[in-house]
Amino acid sequence: MSRGALGNLADVATVLVVEDNTDLLEIYAEMLSMDSHTTRAVETAPEAIEALHRARPDVLVLDLTITGGFEPVLEVLRARPELAAVKVILVSGARDLAEQAATWGATYLRKPFMPEELLAAVACVLAPG
Repeated sequence: MSRGALGNLADVATVLVVEDNTDLLEIYAEMLSMDSHTTRAVETAPEAIEALHRARPDVLVLDLTITGGFEPVLEVLRARPELAAVKVILVSGARDLAEQAATWGATYLRKPFMPEELLAAVACVLAPG
């Protein structure tokens, strides 16, 4: 275990970030890397699906407005038993989808949010129990 940027003792995780805004993608990936996580960053649903087929992340940070739609990405997670343990954090600025995200078994962050909120959400979904 390592101590992340939030000062919490947490497991280092592999995080797949899917965000079509390249500026936000870079910010999220950099913050997660600075917090000792291994990060893969992609911009579209097809790229996310390809990344999921290559290697199982511990956490998926998924923007709801990506090219190709977020639904195909969630469908891949549901269809492949080896991906069942992937924790999902959905992000969107469109509207508050916290209740709907919970029905999908996901955590929800509404944009705009501070980078520290993303780090806290990742730490939360990785926490045991």
